[in-house]
Amino acid sequence: MSNRLRFVRSILTYLALLVLVVISAGPLVNADEKRQVENVQIKPLHFALMVTRSPGDLYYEPLTRFCQAVADDLGIKLTVYYADDDRQKYAQNVELAVSRDRVDGVILQSFKGGGKKYLRIAEAFRVPLFFFNDINMMDSEDPSPYWVGDITPNGVGAGEALAEKLIASARMKGLQNASGKIEMVALEGFTSSGPSLKRVQGLQRAVKNHPDVILHQIVSANWRREEAQQIMPGLYKRYPGLVAIWAASDSMILGVEDWANQKGVKMGAQLVAGGIDWARDALVEISQEQLEVSYGGHFMEAGWAIVMLFDRLRGSQAGTDRLHLSTQMEALDRHNVNEYLGRFGGQDWSSIDFQRFSRAYTPSLQTYDFSLRALMSQFD
Repeated sequence: MSNRLRFVRSILTYLALLVLVVISAGPLVNADEKRQVENVQIKPLHFALMVTRSPGDLYYEPLTRFCQAVADDLGIKLTVYYADDDRQKYAQNVELAVSRDRVDGVILQSFKGGGKKYLRIAEAFRVPLFFFNDINMMDSEDPSPYWVGDITPNGVGAGEALAEKLIASARMKGLQNASGKIEMVALEGFTSSGPSLKRVQGLQRAVKNHPDVILHQIVSANWRREEAQQIMPGLYKRYPGLVAIWAASDSMILGVEDWANQKGVKMGAQLVAGGIDWARDALVEISQEQLEVSYGGHFMEAGWAIVMLFDRLRGSQAGTDRLHLSTQMEALDRHNVNEYLGRFGGQDWSSIDFQRFSRAYTPSLQTYDFSLRALMSQFD
């Protein structure tokens, strides 16, 4: 055989081997990204979601639906535990989840300041916790590695912005009394509730900046619509010049509206009112100009906590430092509420691809963006 023929045959043999190697190697992708995506496809994780209230609650029902949509997209099994406003039951639910049900992680709040207790329970079973909305009475210096993160809203800012909005509306509608003052009362949640305390702090900060505003009283309605409705007759009798009502939640402001409808007081004309939570019933009333505004979006924080805990357990977050995220509540008023209701009023989140918010599924993601704008951009 000639040298030329041997050379050609060796080249062909080399090329054949090269083709075989490329085919067996699969697509040419970044090795780290390939490992990360493969890691997502291993045994599904099981998370527990702790809810302080009962099924069907105005705030927690949208929250649980949002969380379920996130979990479904990420391939997570999600179990929801309801505490019916019972602090002891909440702690028992945490223990059941980590001991009996052997969940891989817990999404929860420091309900009535009990976060330290829940953390000690989880430590005993080496289960990580991710807090949302409320870390009241938690020690930020606690070294426990099982408190892996928290995401909380700027409650002070929301409470202040709500007050500013109501004051501006009352002025615009000429609701000052004979002395040129705007008379206001406020409804707060549980007196031990971190979110309520922060929102009230914001309210008080706003009122200090307006000498023409009289904040007569801050009354606890314990987050409940029925209690707010029952409280209003006494308040209105005590303060007959009342024209503005600030509420730490939409459920309580809806109770105010229930009373106003019975009393014949015209919401939006004689009385300006607004709350916090983006409860659907309140948003409908805003669209009909009965209520002024609702600040919210923080119900989504539980879902974003699921994303971040998922990424941590799948090794898609650099380092082991505790994550701390603070979010801003956004306003829905007559100018933008109908767009939101048109997209998400039915609490159907199936059109959102939540994998795009996860670093485990989207390795190129550099930072988390959990804003309403980021959600709405999927419709652009």
